Amino acid sequence: MREAAMLQSFPRDYRFTPPDQPIYFKTTGRMIGNAVPVRLGKVIGLSFIRHVETLRQRQRDRTHAVAELPA
Repeated sequence: MREAAMLQSFPRDYRFTPPDQPIYFKTTGRMIGNAVPVRLGKVIGLSFIRHVETLRQRQRDRTHAVAELPA
């Protein structure tokens, strides 16, 4: 399981179940396999943030351009 989690870029010390709970390998394996890799999630999130910031900047630019038009 740990090797699969590492391939999905989970940190080595990541705990999939609380320490006092039994480990069900089938369930844990499914969770790991269905997970979006941590690094991929980070890249997607950062890309989304940049996209939203670009859209906001464009909106501000349009607002300023309209405000500067002569009446």
